[in-house]
Amino acid sequence: MVSPHSPQQAMVPGFSASLLPLVARGARIFRVPGGDRLVTLPGQGGTVVMVPRGHGLPVLAVKRGAQFLEARSGATCSPVRWQPVGGVAAWLRELPAPRPATPVGEVALHAGAWTFVRVHRLALSVARVSEGAPAGVAVGGRLVAVNGRASARGAGPGTSVAKAGSLGVQVVVGGDEAAALSRLEDHLAAAYGAVERMRGGFLIRGGPAGDAANGLGVLAQLRARLWQVTGLTVKVVSGPDPRSVAAAARHMPGNCVAVLPSSAASVWPAVRVTERVRPGGTRSRWDGQALVDVESVVSLAQALVGAGSARDRDVGLTFWTDRGRLAAELTLPANAGRTEVHSRVENAVRQSLGFGASVWAVAVSALGPARADVAVPSRQVSLWA
Repeated sequence: MVSPHSPQQAMVPGFSASLLPLVARGARIFRVPGGDRLVTLPGQGGTVVMVPRGHGLPVLAVKRGAQFLEARSGATCSPVRWQPVGGVAAWLRELPAPRPATPVGEVALHAGAWTFVRVHRLALSVARVSEGAPAGVAVGGRLVAVNGRASARGAGPGTSVAKAGSLGVQVVVGGDEAAALSRLEDHLAAAYGAVERMRGGFLIRGGPAGDAANGLGVLAQLRARLWQVTGLTVKVVSGPDPRSVAAAARHMPGNCVAVLPSSAASVWPAVRVTERVRPGGTRSRWDGQALVDVESVVSLAQALVGAGSARDRDVGLTFWTDRGRLAAELTLPANAGRTEVHSRVENAVRQSLGFGASVWAVAVSALGPARADVAVPSRQVSLWA
């Protein structure tokens, strides 16, 4: 499977809060033109991503002997300037929650690949609970599943219905998960023949044709089709062999589809946690292999701020670097949008790091209580004064 974009087109680090679990496994995330993301994992097989030391944008390269050659020009990537951060392990597309739309017809899959369909948050999918409001599914008076907003309020599996209500969590009675899975299996078998039921999902013999960009589009249609037929939210991964697609699906976020290159066949089954990521609450932190490019530090700090509850308050950023410990403070205005938050975080990171430094830990902490958004009453002026 080849790149969905020309190597001449620029890509930039593209960490996001939903992809931090992948980062904990040593992955690096890059956003390519069009919005898709490229995922790398440690290793130097196939196409490799090289990041510049300091400022600059990453490039795709291939290894020839002991050297790395840029894919576009064939120029040697000097180790003084460039560092490999892993081989391309997946092309990924994040998708919004399924919504009623024009009915999607049956999606064709072709021989030569494998596709794994994994149900995401089964209880929530059966109850059709979205991420729009704090919500959870209850069975027997206790929650068995919660969405992200409910988790941020302190609710989780095992929380009583009464306590969930006091936390402002919408409680939904759980559906029949076994029946929903049977409907999904029956539909897949009718559409694609023999379907193997594996832990966490269903394996289909077949995959999308064409390059990765086309493959992601086909898998997005399949995801929408399955939601329209069964009401289940699934993540779909296609790749060269059964073990790799099943392993990759376990680590992917639930709002995505992914295509794996042939070089990643042996990478995903061997993935282990290699970095520490602790998002959420009023403190978020990442520790791992040193980031040598400023753009990755900026993107990671933005993801950590987005994953925690540091919005609408002063925020402290701390970096552990080869120049010692660096710190910065910034103010996030009440009701600031995502673009403004990212802009303020970027300015704080660049001012703190200066020309650039290797960073092996980043911490984000909320300083002080959240600020209330107080509306200033308008003054009425009498026209008869």
